[in-house]
Amino acid sequence: MRNKIHPLWWPTLLVASPLLAPLAIFLAWRLKREHRRVDRDNLQRLASATTLDLPVLRELQLTVLVDWRHREGFLGDAAVSYLISS
Repeated sequence: MRNKIHPLWWPTLLVASPLLAPLAIFLAWRLKREHRRVDRDNLQRLASATTLDLPVLRELQLTVLVDWRHREGFLGDAAVSYLISS
């Protein structure tokens, strides 16, 4: 295991733990409250969503663009883009 806490830090952590526990509880409470707010906002947005008045298309072209390359010295991942044209 590479991420062990060195024993010399243990006394410091024991002293700091009573201070850190209330902070961790508060941060978890605030995160949960924010998730509830975001869920409520998203439900309101979905409820007020309307249909789009889009024109009828006779033809639609979809081109999938995939790029597997990256410059030397950089980390890279595949990138996917879609070109939609009518």
